[in-house]
Amino acid sequence: MLYFAYGSNMNTRQMAARCPDAVPLGPARLNDHVMVPRLFADIEPRDGAETYGVLWELDDAALDALDRYESAPRVYRRGLATVDLLAFPIGQPAPEAVPVAAFVYWMTAGTRRERQGQPFSARYRATCAQGAREYRLPVNHYEEP
Repeated sequence: MLYFAYGSNMNTRQMAARCPDAVPLGPARLNDHVMVPRLFADIEPRDGAETYGVLWELDDAALDALDRYESAPRVYRRGLATVDLLAFPIGQPAPEAVPVAAFVYWMTAGTRRERQGQPFSARYRATCAQGAREYRLPVNHYEEP
């Protein structure tokens, strides 16, 4: 199964520790969604916006590990979305964006209310930025404010 990571799970080292059998497929984009800092990364619908991340191939054990890490379904909820795979294999541009169905995590409404306006910590920001750089993704969301 496929998973679209847009926060700290873009970081290869972090994902290797959490989900050792996960395979990065490459950079991807979720259209009509914007990334929002709420202590940790969240996404919400916004026409015309783009959120960049990494597409991973997972097995059931990795998905269970991610559910535990993301405190699903209490803090984040998991659902399916269509994302565009932008390069495959990694580093090679796809002839065109390839739409695929992937699992994505969104914060629950209660968590959004609790964390609204809370910035990323320096450590979290650095972890996300490192992951974004690994896959040649924009890092502007994760730079110092």
